[in-house]
Amino acid sequence: AARRLRESRAVTWRLAFLPPRPFPDPAQEAAFLADYCQSFAAHRRISGLVALLIWVGFLGWDYIMGRMDGAIWPQTPALTAIRVLGTVVLMVAVQMTRRPAFATNERYAVRVLVAGCWGMFLVAYVMMWMVPFPYNYLYYFFELLMIMVFAAGPLHLGSRQAMTFMSMCTVIYLLSVLWRLYLGAMPMEVPETIYPWASFVFLLALAIVGSIMSVQTE
Repeated sequence: AARRLRESRAVTWRLAFLPPRPFPDPAQEAAFLADYCQSFAAHRRISGLVALLIWVGFLGWDYIMGRMDGAIWPQTPALTAIRVLGTVVLMVAVQMTRRPAFATNERYAVRVLVAGCWGMFLVAYVMMWMVPFPYNYLYYFFELLMIMVFAAGPLHLGSRQAMTFMSMCTVIYLLSVLWRLYLGAMPMEVPETIYPWASFVFLLALAIVGSIMSVQTE
């Protein structure tokens, strides 16, 4: 009984974290991808528009944060310019979702969505490190989390694509934390190191939960 319980738990863990295998029949796999693409096309398009509206709304956030804190204000013009760049990236991605192939070709849809996610993650990543410590963690880190939430849920990426994206984002962030802490890019007192490490833990936790979500969706 104990052995069966252990085996059952092992199967549960595998089902939670391992992406589903493709169908053995290529025709069946192609039919599944076509149906998956068509079923979620409207959800993906709406999610892209919502992401665009949220991102544009943060133009006001940049201005308000800059006016409230003098340490951020000198960076506000550059932050606004990068925010506009992110808006252009999202507008291009949203426009590409309007093409007929987005609702019929899953590979095309995934390329558009993953490219959009990477573009926005890199833009948000640059904005975060432009803002002085500790305001970058207080006011801008959460944008990285939001982008990963979109990748894990509303965009309905396949589990392999979502897990790859979130894992790479987490690794990039960890490397940047290590570089800034231990190679002199951002010297800190010991108590202040809680900010980068806590933010990394949040990102890692979201990547784990997001991986489970993407596997369950697929």
